Amino acid sequence: MRRLRGPRPISAFVLVAALAAVTLVPPARAADDGAVSADMQRFRATHPAVRILLSDDLSVRVYGTPLAQGVDASVAAAFAALRSAGAALFNQSVLLAGVNDDEGALADLSEALFAAGAIPYYLHMLDRVAGAAHFDVPTARARLLMAGLRARLPGYLVPRLVRETAGAPSKLPVELTVD
Repeated sequence: MRRLRGPRPISAFVLVAALAAVTLVPPARAADDGAVSADMQRFRATHPAVRILLSDDLSVRVYGTPLAQGVDASVAAAFAALRSAGAALFNQSVLLAGVNDDEGALADLSEALFAAGAIPYYLHMLDRVAGAAHFDVPTARARLLMAGLRARLPGYLVPRLVRETAGAPSKLPVELTVD
């Protein structure tokens, strides 16, 4: 059995390299019967730029963006290259006041991610760091947003609301009971 390693972030470099693998390879041409060339599909999936990024047999990659606008056609193309090489793609976003603390914005993000081939995975409460307090969303507001998402979206599109806690071995789920 192959061992699954923990998620690793997708940097801008990874997306650029994956996109290069898609754009540098000539577009797949349809054969006379209308089928896409299997050789071309294999070439794209085994292109060195993509294979270097995915050195594990089973590779999980995490992409972070707070808004649906961060999932444009170039990101979707890079996701497609990574997925064709065997990567599982997930999203981790941070809940930010005045940026994405809106049910519609979060639903749009989940739908855009899924359409591009990534699963909404975590929605992080803001870490309490100096200079970022103005982006903090109160826990009660975050719970209401999550309740709205659960009512609006299918379960696989609703990310887990989590918080980093000093000394904890992993991210901790935020209890979703609305006060």
